[in-house]
Amino acid sequence: MTVFLNHFFLTLDKPTFQAVKSQDWLRTALAPFEERTTKRNDSTYTGIYFYGRSTYFEFFEEGSAPGKVKGASGIAMGVETAGAAKQLSTLLPDQTLITRQVDGVDAPWFHSASPKGVKREDFFRSWVMEYHADFLKEWHAALPPENPNPLRRRNVLDRYVAKIGEWQHRNDFLLKDVVAIDVNLPPDRAASYKKLLEAFDYQFTGDTATGPEIRITVTSRRPSGIRSATFSLQRSVPSDIELDIGASKLVLGTRGQAVWTFAA
Repeated sequence: MTVFLNHFFLTLDKPTFQAVKSQDWLRTALAPFEERTTKRNDSTYTGIYFYGRSTYFEFFEEGSAPGKVKGASGIAMGVETAGAAKQLSTLLPDQTLITRQVDGVDAPWFHSASPKGVKREDFFRSWVMEYHADFLKEWHAALPPENPNPLRRRNVLDRYVAKIGEWQHRNDFLLKDVVAIDVNLPPDRAASYKKLLEAFDYQFTGDTATGPEIRITVTSRRPSGIRSATFSLQRSVPSDIELDIGASKLVLGTRGQAVWTFAA
């Protein structure tokens, strides 16, 4: 079974969140961007989203709601084979179907598989997503792509991008995909997360686990949470671009990669 990255999320301090949200270049050049409120059968939340080709990332603003403390983060893995999430039930016993509202109706969105006891208010959490076979039939089915395989992450993201009106500009943006994540965790949490990645057949060299199209480095340094993410680009930039965005820094290099670093 192949376990990919689906997306990561990070909760930013208020000034950094607002700086990211108001940075025009990020929305018009880096990636298709959306600010949205998602209504699920288990929760409702608002965040900002940057869509790649097969992976994406989302930022939340710190606040008083459970799980919205500064630095709270998560890494969602993805499977693209029907029934794969259920096959992981021994490893990930907390399994549920997540629905998402469209025009006031709950559409089946994805099967979620988590380690036992994972809660939304956890400072760090990881789970596996398998998109539901009927999701793209029920979620704005008239939009492109036509007749997509609903289990593929790429097709779901294409539908998201079509929904926000950026389908014709899909190739114009720089972001391709998330290819590496660095995360700091307390020692016991780091050990359990490494075991989970090993169970997904990720191969470790030191603290870095290499899986399909993604590297995840897990250390016990402080502060905890996702400290940086590396992205592949759809094309190289002619010269390095450096952006200081609140308490974060985004650097795009001429070799077709970018690194976004998040301060404590």
